[in-house]
Amino acid sequence: MGRWKLILNYPSEHIITQTTAESSSGSVLCGQVSFSNAPLQSGIHLRPARFGRLKQGNETKDSTAAMRLLGELGFMGSRKEQRREELNYEIAEKLSGCFISPPRTPVGSRTIECDFELPIPLSLPATAALPSVEISYAIFASCTLPNGNILLSSRDLRIIRHNDESIHLEPSRTISFPESPLAVRASFDAPNLDSKNIVIPTKLQLQGLNLASTSSMRMNETRWLVPREIRWEFEETAVLITGFPDTTGNLSMATTQRALKKRKLSTGKEKLKLNYPFSRKGNTPIRVLPDGSGMEIPFFVTAPNCISLSGSTVLSVAGGHILHTVLCSEPSSNPALPRKRFAVYLEYKLHIWLRIGEDVFDEASGGLVNRKMDEMAYTILCPLSKQSAAQSQDDGVEPSSLIPPSYDNVREQQPPPGYTTFSGALYEPDPDLSTIKSINSQLLA
Repeated sequence: MGRWKLILNYPSEHIITQTTAESSSGSVLCGQVSFSNAPLQSGIHLRPARFGRLKQGNETKDSTAAMRLLGELGFMGSRKEQRREELNYEIAEKLSGCFISPPRTPVGSRTIECDFELPIPLSLPATAALPSVEISYAIFASCTLPNGNILLSSRDLRIIRHNDESIHLEPSRTISFPESPLAVRASFDAPNLDSKNIVIPTKLQLQGLNLASTSSMRMNETRWLVPREIRWEFEETAVLITGFPDTTGNLSMATTQRALKKRKLSTGKEKLKLNYPFSRKGNTPIRVLPDGSGMEIPFFVTAPNCISLSGSTVLSVAGGHILHTVLCSEPSSNPALPRKRFAVYLEYKLHIWLRIGEDVFDEASGGLVNRKMDEMAYTILCPLSKQSAAQSQDDGVEPSSLIPPSYDNVREQQPPPGYTTFSGALYEPDPDLSTIKSINSQLLA
């Protein structure tokens, strides 16, 4: 008689589709389980399980590298054995499962095959592998052997959350700066999710570029603030909330701890060529604003396609408690305390650095008359949040009037590479503001 085998067969990915704010679909996993070389004494239990692991910054990174090296040297067994250790059923968070009664099999048949439909909870967070946290899933199958022992088998399952609704990102507020006529507003068209990377068409609207004439200027000359370069950085912030569950089994918001883990996902820059008049052939393509005192500059922001801009990673909160949290697989350092639970959600921000100089042009010929050596670098930080309802980006309606930057709780902000600035500041935003503003001054020799 051959070795007893319990084999699971199902799609490696399961998609939970969010159709509206209140409903989801795709919560049943269909597959097949087969048992070989022995008659079953009872049915087969199927149960999904979840593993949640918290990482400790650089220490985890070094530890992971060391573990990988030991594995390559053969001191930790095969990759299959290491994976079996990771899928330890004893430490897993067990979710609701199902029971399969084996069908009758023909005499002499050594394999029993059973189809199954396993319910998957709609509230499950997606599988995640972030620098600060990991969330993974597996399906476990167990049955009782003729000798009374329990046979256990498992297989990974990747949970994906998908939103069918189109994504429309909120534009920034129009931002003004101290001691400058410049006002800036960033807006975003619908992201392109079909390419290798996510592409976000972005428009930077600049107002107040046409400056008043000075006494040294001739009548046929015009003075402008001229954008030289745009640099951007796409940032992800993982907001990790941890704590011990109370009597409800959930995390109380009053006793949780909150940590932020930031990482840079992508960067880019656009060198601008703008001669007067700015819509002339050969210039960087721009759109002159109707009042003639400003322009709109289009450019593209790219980000890895693994990110989620659909808002599916937000927290679920009710009655002062955080729901649908994940049990930490690592045991508590104090045996008297239960294991911690955690929740994680992601925020995305776009840093935009705009370098601007001052030029004087001949209004008739468009030739450059004078160029100031002083240049300014302005910084805007735009949270990328999904609109609650689709709105037109070109409806001309501003979210609010001009809002000067606040410099309360100032902390240092490093300029992008290649920028030499005397000072720079980035303020912590008010929860009601959708844009963080800062201004850096720059002097080019």
